[in-house]
Amino acid sequence: MEPLGTTIGVVVALLLFTSFIKVATVLSICRYGIGLVGVEFGVVCLVVAIGLSVVASPPELRAVGIPERLFSSTSVVDNKALVDAALPFMEKRLDPVIEEHLKIRAGEGTRDIRSIAPAFVLSELKLAFQIGCTLLIPLVLIDLLVAHIITLIGAVSLSAQTVALPIKLVLFIVAGGWGMLGKKLLGLE
Repeated sequence: MEPLGTTIGVVVALLLFTSFIKVATVLSICRYGIGLVGVEFGVVCLVVAIGLSVVASPPELRAVGIPERLFSSTSVVDNKALVDAALPFMEKRLDPVIEEHLKIRAGEGTRDIRSIAPAFVLSELKLAFQIGCTLLIPLVLIDLLVAHIITLIGAVSLSAQTVALPIKLVLFIVAGGWGMLGKKLLGLE
């Protein structure tokens, strides 16, 4: 196989073969749940997701020089070595039901990158939606409670979003939300 000759190839490998998809999805759901829907917060979520993917890249990828190659002038990585390094990381994080479903649909019985990569991405998305819903439901309940209280007191000209935002941020910080979220995203829990 010919090597990945560009930094773009290394970036794509880093994003595909790490938990970037899960982290970016969860942070986006969290962002909408809290109520920070501006474009600038989307950029912040993307940068944090990339940063966490680089910092917490699996040891298997570090063994072949990812993400160090991202910051060096020689960004050539052997495709076979990269795939061989990524497979164990991806296999550990597969949802068996998704993997089996994709294998049956594709008619494949071998465990190679073509069968594992889609199952890995879908497994990461499934986990991201589970974490996201766990975050989103309490935040939506806070929104509903604040909107109900504002309606009860007759302050309909006051935006429920404006009142709910600081309450959600304070509760998230007091409950240790960033620590719990980080542990879940990095697979430490």
